[in-house]
Amino acid sequence: MNTKNQKILYAIKNNPLLIGSLLKDTSINKGMIYRELNKAVPCRIGIEFELSGSFREGFIKTYGVSKENIDKTMTNYYDVYSINSDSWYESADYLYEIRVSILNFKQLKGLYKFMQDLPKFCKLHEGGGIHIHVDISKYFPLYSKEKELQKYIERHLQEVISIFPKYTGKYNKKEVGISKKATYLNISNKKSLEFRIAPLSFDYTTVINWAIQCIKFRNKVIHDCRLKQFPTPAHTVITQEITDPSRI
Repeated sequence: MNTKNQKILYAIKNNPLLIGSLLKDTSINKGMIYRELNKAVPCRIGIEFELSGSFREGFIKTYGVSKENIDKTMTNYYDVYSINSDSWYESADYLYEIRVSILNFKQLKGLYKFMQDLPKFCKLHEGGGIHIHVDISKYFPLYSKEKELQKYIERHLQEVISIFPKYTGKYNKKEVGISKKATYLNISNKKSLEFRIAPLSFDYTTVINWAIQCIKFRNKVIHDCRLKQFPTPAHTVITQEITDPSRI
């Protein structure tokens, strides 16, 4: 791997705030940059953090914003696809979930900024974890493919397990579910592959590396199971390749 490639991958995996500078660097071929960026985030990624504290309360106090429509305010502030959480209850012992989704590499910056605030507003919880969703909506409806998909992933489940540190939780079983939680991997009714065995981490580099490995597995599933891409309805938001530096 050459030095220019390393710079691109470093920005993706360590500090996406550097992406804009890379695109202004005339010594680096922009096609190479966009290729790596779109390969890293070719689809929507959703990350669910199970933790303690209250991100929304911390955000309101820190940035002096109204409680009204706070999820939308946070989404706009971080410039991601969506942010939402399931509770206002704030306690060091209480486990709750906050979810952030991004559509493309442009929103990596928002994910990065969000994760810089996570340890300011929330705490790691010993019972917490992370669920990573990678989008397969372009391949829905799957019709009879769900069972085929399930059997394929079951045969390759060790590849999923190897992405993350050893899972020590008791809730998720070593199974592949179809719209069924409490499994290592769930073929979710949210039209995604949901990887459910990541430990809780507030470190951007750690989490984005897991997400990239999940995407590689998703790509392998699509290829090996010969999933057919369906036309996307006009009202559905889809990920577009971004080739205009002014939009970064």
